[in-house]
Amino acid sequence: IILVAVIDALFYLISGYLVIFWLNRIQAKMAAFNIPTDMASLGLERAQQLVNEEKTFYFLIIASLILVLIAITLPLTWVQFNGISLILLLIVWLYTGFRERGRHFLPNWGITILFSSFFLLCVISLLYSENVSVALSKIETRVALFLCPLIILNLPQISKDDFDFILKAFVNACLCVGICCVCITFYTNFSRGIPFNDNTSWYFSSENLIDRFGFHPSYFSIYSAFSVFICFYLYGKGKMSLGMVVFYTFFFSGLIFLLASRIGIIAYGLIFVGTALNEFRKRKKILTGIGVTILFITIVIIAGSTNTSIRNKFTAMFNYNLNQYSRPFSITKRFDEWTSAIELIKRNPFLGTGIGDMQGELNRVYLQRGFIEGYENSYNAHNLFLDTAITLGLVGLFPLLIIFISSFGLAVKSRGILYFQFLMLFVFLSIPEATFSVQKGVVFFSFFILYFCICFFNT
Repeated sequence: IILVAVIDALFYLISGYLVIFWLNRIQAKMAAFNIPTDMASLGLERAQQLVNEEKTFYFLIIASLILVLIAITLPLTWVQFNGISLILLLIVWLYTGFRERGRHFLPNWGITILFSSFFLLCVISLLYSENVSVALSKIETRVALFLCPLIILNLPQISKDDFDFILKAFVNACLCVGICCVCITFYTNFSRGIPFNDNTSWYFSSENLIDRFGFHPSYFSIYSAFSVFICFYLYGKGKMSLGMVVFYTFFFSGLIFLLASRIGIIAYGLIFVGTALNEFRKRKKILTGIGVTILFITIVIIAGSTNTSIRNKFTAMFNYNLNQYSRPFSITKRFDEWTSAIELIKRNPFLGTGIGDMQGELNRVYLQRGFIEGYENSYNAHNLFLDTAITLGLVGLFPLLIIFISSFGLAVKSRGILYFQFLMLFVFLSIPEATFSVQKGVVFFSFFILYFCICFFNT
């Protein structure tokens, strides 16, 4: 009880600090926004213009607070609050006037249509889905793909300072959850009498940690890696001290190793090394960059080999045997899930099975192929692109690929390093996970990628 009280107090203190900091910024903006007392002397046209600017200003105050709350609750289990926040944002946006909002970002209607068309295909697939209740549930999960571009891309211009503050809020929320993870794991091991030198006890399994927050280790590993890259981004802009960057980097790096997610470790390591080599190349210190890379890889290998869970997971990647489904950490299950998914795609190549019938049809393929574990546990395709191709066919896969290709093109064109890092992290996560089947994947992708579109497109 004391532990929970301390953890809750920590979260509310950090959240309160973020809100107070936000209120101070808003107070400064309000002080700088003055309306003349003698409106009659300005003329009707100018007076109307000032009134509209005042409405837009107060709209931004409310909208920015809701956006900060969405960022704070992303790493938490309060998934419903994300949905409620999006609905509140939609209501505020509609109240302030559709036409007025649309004038600010007319060029972004193309992106809005691209996201909306993908969501519309999900809705249309409801027409040929037999399991309507499952279809409605999955459409509800993906509704952020429609609401986020509709609202965020058509907001009045959000400054980069506002965006940086939202990034800080996300990092600190991840820090709170990470501290909770460590505290609960220490307490769990201590209460069970497990010695501290027992490496197997520190694997953050569903039993002692991760299910308490409703997270799969892979998702929170990607959240943690993104938090590290955000810190380097803010440091480059002079908005975070070097000491804080070092603290966040060591904390989240250690958390990624403790979570023992293979895709999280691989994605974080490759992107971190690639970014470091690129920076050394810009400074014409290629040999130094190679040396630092070798040192980093050596440390990762040594640290991974000392952790029993990480060592078992990575060695099991090379143990492919169709008769070893029950072997812990075996990659066999992933291969059979992917091959079964490809076989199902061949049966429904154009329109797919429909968003409600995907799992039932995939279970039938599992049973036909003798994959009993997959059938009994109703494993999904564990790949975003295969999952989309099964559900919506090639018709639905095409707009999804266009979203990623255009996003990568925009990141390269604008030289947005953080934008590119985010995309790479999400693509890595989407290889072993059907990221659009859970709301923490949908909101994470649609929320941040659209803000990157705004900030980097405006440059």
